[in-house]
Amino acid sequence: MTALSTRTFELVTTVTFHDLPLAIFESFVHRLAGAVREAVSDYPAVEAFLVEPGQTAGDINYGLRFKAVDPAFADDMANEILEKAVEIIAESDGGDLLEAEREESVLTLAR
Repeated sequence: MTALSTRTFELVTTVTFHDLPLAIFESFVHRLAGAVREAVSDYPAVEAFLVEPGQTAGDINYGLRFKAVDPAFADDMANEILEKAVEIIAESDGGDLLEAEREESVLTLAR
């Protein structure tokens, strides 16, 4: 077994949807969590995820826990999963995609 196959990494970032009205923020966070849950089903290396309101109004904490993933690809996978989750919400609403702005991610070795 290689060292990479036994290591677990966590990626955490803040996501902001500037076009999202604050009046529906809480319900959107809940819907985003459900959409991320659906999106990660296509990524067996993702062991867990985090979607919760951030400390600043309109910010969402977004995180993923990866097992046996090359850390060089974690950020790209996080982007793909977030984009897919936003697409899932847009398809269910029959509306336009909301544009997400991600802060710089922090990738750490999980304990």
